[in-house]
Amino acid sequence: MGKKDDRNYVQIRGHVRKDVARRFKQFCLDREVDYSEGLETILSAFFTTDTQVISGDLDRQNNSTHLPCYEQH
Repeated sequence: MGKKDDRNYVQIRGHVRKDVARRFKQFCLDREVDYSEGLETILSAFFTTDTQVISGDLDRQNNSTHLPCYEQH
């Protein structure tokens, strides 16, 4: 069974700047992983660091108290 059919996985999407997308693609190429694995690696690392500091920086950038997330089922 692939991730698409596995109930433990969901698809997420969003729009990022072209330079960020290029860096992400290079990150995946360098590690020889697909985009799904690369995204999971990056998000896992983000959530295991001091997210209070990072989240505070993001809140100031967006001038808001939360980041909108969209989930596609």
